[in-house]
Amino acid sequence: MLPTEGPTAQCPDPGALACLSSQATVRTDPSQTPLSMGGDSTGFAPSCPDLPPPPPCSTDSLDLLPGQQVDDFEVLRVLGKGAFGTVYLARQISLDRQVALKVTDQRGDEGRNMAPLEHEHIVQVFSETLDDCGHRLLCMRYVPGPTLNAVLEELRQQGRAQWNGAAVLEIIDRLTPEPAAFDPGALRDRELLRQSDWMGTACWIGARLAEALAYAHGRGVVHRDIKPANILCTQYGRPMLVDFNLAARPRKLAPGAAEIFGGTLAYMSPEHLEAFSSDEAASRHSIAESSDIYALGVVLYEMLCGELPFPLPKSKGSAREAVRTMAAERRAAVPSLPPDYPRVLDESVRRCLAPDAEQRWRSGTELSAALEGCREYHSATKTVPSLSHLERLLGRRPFLGMVLLALVPAVIATIVNIAYNHIRIISHLTAEQQTVFMRLVPIYNSIVYAIGLTLALRVVLPVYRAWQQPRGAPDGASRIDAARAQALAWPLWAAGLPCIGWVPGAVVFPAVLSLFGPMTWHVVLHLFISFLLSGMISISYGFLVIQCVVVCFFYPRLWLDARNFHQTAAVELAPVAGWLRVAQVLCALIPLAGAILMVGIGPAPAEYHLFRALVAALIALGMLGFHLAMRSTRLLSSAVSALGGKASARSAAPLACRQ
Repeated sequence: MLPTEGPTAQCPDPGALACLSSQATVRTDPSQTPLSMGGDSTGFAPSCPDLPPPPPCSTDSLDLLPGQQVDDFEVLRVLGKGAFGTVYLARQISLDRQVALKVTDQRGDEGRNMAPLEHEHIVQVFSETLDDCGHRLLCMRYVPGPTLNAVLEELRQQGRAQWNGAAVLEIIDRLTPEPAAFDPGALRDRELLRQSDWMGTACWIGARLAEALAYAHGRGVVHRDIKPANILCTQYGRPMLVDFNLAARPRKLAPGAAEIFGGTLAYMSPEHLEAFSSDEAASRHSIAESSDIYALGVVLYEMLCGELPFPLPKSKGSAREAVRTMAAERRAAVPSLPPDYPRVLDESVRRCLAPDAEQRWRSGTELSAALEGCREYHSATKTVPSLSHLERLLGRRPFLGMVLLALVPAVIATIVNIAYNHIRIISHLTAEQQTVFMRLVPIYNSIVYAIGLTLALRVVLPVYRAWQQPRGAPDGASRIDAARAQALAWPLWAAGLPCIGWVPGAVVFPAVLSLFGPMTWHVVLHLFISFLLSGMISISYGFLVIQCVVVCFFYPRLWLDARNFHQTAAVELAPVAGWLRVAQVLCALIPLAGAILMVGIGPAPAEYHLFRALVAALIALGMLGFHLAMRSTRLLSSAVSALGGKASARSAAPLACRQ
């Protein structure tokens, strides 16, 4: 059904707070008392005493009965009554079709405002005529279906755990008496909603409404009364924007021209509330597209949380003072969504509700892209492979867990290095060289670890600070974007830092030991092999482990602006496949190459058992590396395909085929 604003109530005392309601339409009109209030089809009836009787031939006195004819329309039944008129289901006789007929007085320009708006998410107006009594007859498309407000009221009777797209469709079917015309395109939307959870449903509905606003704003029309009661839900689940009675076309409004000005207090932006409580016409003409963005943000918050972000004041007092208090509250703070919603969605809604209009989404197109990106993000993160038990470690202490995981390859490489040195190097050194060697190890390690730790902190700290920033922090999106790019470089740093630690040792140790005695080429060669082998193990395994942690855990959580989510992720993750192929080869071949080298050289008789253990360990490590490389390939291919969408799926397909 087509909603209306509710019964009109002209309050003799504009200070009567009883006239305020979360769903009441409030308006000012040159021909009416300021701060006049009305409800909507939800049944709100303002309590204003001593109302004067309506004049003859007013909208309220035009009570058409079923079967009665007015102009080219035969009335079938009443759909709703509101502050501006009555809406009937009627049959247009000349074209023999059902239409929604809105009968009002001649205030406002709803017909002219809606005439240029032909959008699939805006109820279309067909014609506007005047009857003999001077009433305006606005003929519109009839859309069977409840308002979003009615759907939300039904959902509030259920637990939030049961809110999803299927529940919305069930409510719509139950509240819609007439069958809908078959629409194959809309049927796809219904199927999408049926499979969506509540976040996906809210983002999809919000994105469609943002598209409708962008279309209206592009044609110079500002709605000024966005709320759930003015949003119809078709039987296919599509939201449709209705009721442009308070809409305006600021660019075409002549200076000093009279207009109906108002809205719904619970959904008004701060500047809208301030203009409403002001007597200056200029402030009213300044209410622009950003106020509609704000109101849609309130609707989104209400959908996601089940309640309004800013409850109306309950204390008694002047209505004008209450309106100013509400404006001050909305200027002072921006509420956040519950923590179970991702930060990327919270940021999108918070940006709608920014007190400063300049900080909001610049257009409905931007907001639509952000919400569609949030839906893509939500769907993608649900399909990113889990790191199993590592998720629990990373979930509690993500950065500490990452450091511990990065140390595992270094520990393995150190064990290999100690064993190799003991078998091939230590026994071939003089006593003095052995003493120098044992003293040099802690000195070298302390210097190397200090340098490595300093560089690691410089890489990790910017991401940590961005990770810890509170919701709604200034410039939060730009910091998160920079942190995401920094995190994607961590695997390369995980490969680069071992180079700094291990490779110089192949030069430093022979050079220092040669100062305390002769060094055979045999010892120098083995020192070089020892450090190079250990370094390559640390590089390849460290890269692979950190790459999996970054792509599957950190990367999905480092988003605040989800516009073009799949396209951006596909570009940012494109290098992963190439680097992964290199790591695959190194993880499997480096330990095996070390084992082959050990066998080729052969053991010393006194070190035979240790030699066998080291060779066996290197072979086992190579087999483990091959298994780890294959699992990591599958894991990362699935993650990149999920995050990057179709573009990444195409680029990841050859990699998956090679597994």
